[in-house]
Amino acid sequence: MKTILATAALSSLGGPMSVRTGDDGAIFVIHDSGDILGLVRHGS
Repeated sequence: MKTILATAALSSLGGPMSVRTGDDGAIFVIHDSGDILGLVRHGS
């Protein structure tokens, strides 16, 4: 449920962005400018 809420909040920001997954399993969203917009899930 947290993932859905985070996605909805981030989609309202608009602009080109992508979701990345870190080596430790963390999921975060990066805007094409290079700014990290938010962490969706912490890694282990």
